[in-house]
Amino acid sequence: MFLAADARNLIWGHLRGPVLIHKSFWSIWNKSFETIASIYLFILAFNIPQKALKVACALMGVRLASFVLLSLFNISAGVRSYAAVIGTIISQIALIIFCVAIAQWIKRVVRWSAPSQPQGGGH
Repeated sequence: MFLAADARNLIWGHLRGPVLIHKSFWSIWNKSFETIASIYLFILAFNIPQKALKVACALMGVRLASFVLLSLFNISAGVRSYAAVIGTIISQIALIIFCVAIAQWIKRVVRWSAPSQPQGGGH
């Protein structure tokens, strides 16, 4: 769902880039959450054994961390737009990697077999 929403936003130009931090509760709350989420994603990138998931976690961590850093500085609208496009592309790549990893995990875990015969015998 995130992948489809990001692709739609990229096509229609409704991108969310780094937003300048304000001295309000919700602005500080959102930037704190993004900081904590990026730290956890970097921790996951170092602790997950599968390389593809390491790359996906690192990409999402870089995206969140860069948005937090860019929100601390007063940058031009052009740079914000450029950062939004790059951030959307990075998140789409990471989400595709996550989707492929989930599909591979389901393929390994779920046993696909033919339906069994009914117990009463066949007529």
